[in-house]
Amino acid sequence: GPGGAALDGGEGGAGAGAEASFVAARPVSKRGGETKSKLALQDEAVPESQQPAQELEDLKEAPFFSMAALEDADFAKKIGVVYGALFLFPSLPISLITYPLFEAPVQAILSANLGATVVTFLFLIRLYVGWSYVGDRLEKDVGYYEESGWYDGFLAVKPPEVAQRDQLLYQFEVKPALDRVIKFMLLGTASVAASIALFNVAAPSDPYDYLSEDYLQRVRQDDGAAMMETRRSASGKPTYCDSRYYKAVAGGNGC
Repeated sequence: GPGGAALDGGEGGAGAGAEASFVAARPVSKRGGETKSKLALQDEAVPESQQPAQELEDLKEAPFFSMAALEDADFAKKIGVVYGALFLFPSLPISLITYPLFEAPVQAILSANLGATVVTFLFLIRLYVGWSYVGDRLEKDVGYYEESGWYDGFLAVKPPEVAQRDQLLYQFEVKPALDRVIKFMLLGTASVAASIALFNVAAPSDPYDYLSEDYLQRVRQDDGAAMMETRRSASGKPTYCDSRYYKAVAGGNGC
């Protein structure tokens, strides 16, 4: 039945057939006229696109995921391009909203760097998850498959020669890629920590502190604080004057 798994070895010589293909705990559907690729097993019950060797080929051809199969130097260049693209957009434009480039250039650059570094690190995690999933499928001798949907899923056992081939694919193609991604993830962890530390040194205070309730209450009660806020603002009036809410909290002082 759907979702079950068993070796079909108890009826009419089916045990011999198990050595040549996946053994599924459900009837084998016939799809005449289809030609399997060399990577696929000649078992109509197991979709070609879900067979681990084919999943590996698809992963290697997928955008971004194929990067992990490159050598370290080439992979580093690709990651550098990803970081650079993220730095220029959207990290830098977002950071400039808080830190104008001509007023706080160091804070603006470090803020953009932090955002780009974090997203690049998340990108590396996504690469790891994709390659790890395929590697797990290659390593296991029993896999879960769905012929057309979750309602007709089944488990199938790899014949010995296919299991051996998949182990070799894992050792020589997937494991080096995973090791490479893990190495860069460790570097990414250090980069994120360093970026946070540098940003905290350059911008130790909250840039939006002037909108906090405590600060606005202080401005409301202290004319000197209101005048300082006015001098800090390029428009000649406190920044909170642009907001009806914050203006009301501050009592309209200085507006």
